[in-house]
Parts: sequence; structure tokens; C-alpha cells
Amino acid sequence: MKKDIIKKIHVNLPLRMINNYIEKYLEIGLNPEFGIDSQALDDLSPEDISDISEKFIEKGLKISSHGPFFDLNPVSTDIEIKEISRKRIYSALNYAQLLKAESMVLHPGYDFKRHGFLKDEWVKRSCDFFGELAYAASQKNVVLLLENVYERSPEEILPLLEAVQGCSGGFCFDTGHHFAFGEVSIENWIKETGPFIKEIHLHDNDGKNDLHLPPGKGKIDFNPLKLFLSKNLNDIRITLEPHREEDLFPCLEWLEKNNVF
Repeated sequence: MKKDIIKKIHVNLPLRMINNYIEKYLEIGLNPEFGIDSQALDDLSPEDISDISEKFIEKGLKISSHGPFFDLNPVSTDIEIKEISRKRIYSALNYAQLLKAESMVLHPGYDFKRHGFLKDEWVKRSCDFFGELAYAASQKNVVLLLENVYERSPEEILPLLEAVQGCSGGFCFDTGHHFAFGEVSIENWIKETGPFIKEIHLHDNDGKNDLHLPPGKGKIDFNPLKLFLSKNLNDIRITLEPHREEDLFPCLEWLEKNNVF
């Protein structure tokens, strides 16, 4: 049964760690969600990226990707910070294309503690940028997905999801971020963002810290999500994000036990 589940899910794999895990992923048959961070952009050539992609494609595996986010602000009011952030993001999009990734996840970066006093301006700049990026991604056969991080409620990300929807963009709902940083229920998130959800990052925590625990090892009530998936699973990718190697199989066991597939 686990082999059937493995075929249907993706598992995060930072490209900076590719040499440590590529053989294990290929042996088990894990579909990777490659993390394209700054180190990968600096250390791996386009040729390296293409070679990595071919190894997975030869095994019949599907590829998705996650773009960089540390220290980036593509809608900064500081022109130089904005320009270098956008350069990094577009470079990651080029790598996503070379990987033959079906999608690329990005963090929009809204944080009410930093941006609340200029929210309307931040939203407008973000809608413009991510709308343009979604179009550029679609021209490379990559679907742009925006992920919740510090957003307190769906209201803080919905305008951006509407901005990317026209180019087939969508929402990556991160269960752990919702529980650690959000302020409304998972039912509310699903009700408001359900039509946009194309991927779910599935992990658990204690409600205070982004621990990336296997589901069932923290305090999240996943029942509303399981109900939603029972009606929509064919249109949604589930990506596991274990931060410890030993947490992968407990994630798979939870999926099996809860009849998610």
C-alpha cells in the first residue's frame, strides 16, 4: 500500500542537499519537490540542473519545485533590494523550467507586523509582480503557486491568488504555517481558498512553532482537511516536508491509516 501512496505524493528535497539524497529518492521512487535556494543558484550550473532532472524523469517520477525565499523582497520599496530579489526569483523560475517542474511554489512574504501600515500599497505591488510572474511561468509550462506563511487569515493572500489565477496560478496551502502563525480555523482557510488550492504542504506542529512534524504528531485537527481532500484530491498535489529523514515513513503511515488516497 505504501508504494501506491509514494507514487501519489511529492517530498521536499533541497537542491543544496542533492548529493546526499538523490540515490535514496531514486531507489524509493519519491517524486521530488526541489528546493531552489540561493546556494543552488550559486553552486549548480544549468547543465547540472538538467542532468538532475533527467535522472528522475528516466525513473518516471514527477517533479515540482519551491523557489527561494530567505532575505528576498520582490516588492520592496528599496529599488536595489527589489531588483536583486526579482533577479533571484526569475533565475529560480529558469531552473524550474530546466528541471521540467510542473510547478514552482513561492512565499509572497506578507507579514502584518512589518507591512500592516502600508498593506494596500504592498498588496497592489504584489498583485502586479506575481501576476506578471505567473504569466512568465506559464510561458515556461510552470504553474506558479503562492504559499501562506505569516498570513493570519485568507484575506491577506486572496487578492494575490486572484492575480495569478488567470495564468493558471494557484494556492499552496501549508498546514503547519496556518497552525503556527494563522489566527483562523483550518475550516475558514479551506472555505475561502478552496477554489485556488492546487497543492498542500502537509506537516504538523504544536501551534507555536513551525516544527515540520509528521501529521498526527502535533496538535492540528486534520479532519476538515481530510473531508476537503475526499472531494477534491484528484486536482491537488500533496507534498510532504519532513525536516528529519526518520519522519518520512511516519508521514506515509498517517496517509495510509487515514485513507487519504
